[in-house]
Amino acid sequence: MERLQKAVGKAVEQFRKPAVNRFAPFNTDKGKALLYFNRIILVRTAVQDSRDKEVLLQDGQVMLLKNISFDALSEVLPPNGFCRVNKKEILALSAIRFFSHDEITLQATDKNGKPITVGLSEKYRPDFLEKVNG
Repeated sequence: MERLQKAVGKAVEQFRKPAVNRFAPFNTDKGKALLYFNRIILVRTAVQDSRDKEVLLQDGQVMLLKNISFDALSEVLPPNGFCRVNKKEILALSAIRFFSHDEITLQATDKNGKPITVGLSEKYRPDFLEKVNG
């Protein structure tokens, strides 16, 4: 009986939690688009215009988000699944292969087949370590 009460209590608790969005609409170079968070590997400042962000997706495609700041993106992305690692990049924690004190290697590869690496800056290191170490 006690186990049943605990199970019911957990179920009720789950229903009371606010639903987490799994996607959000963004302005892109092709118009409005829904970006599903579970498809994101990396978000970085666009080379052509620093107001824009390039999003590398799991299937290798790149989506260009128009005129959005990292602060605005951080408000939308689930905080337990993403982390800003330097001034110009946010990555999905699920995309990490391994990391050192100043560099992160992702599971994704670039066009030449080499693993993608990003820098881990001193400013963002404490938050990153807290997220990956639980």
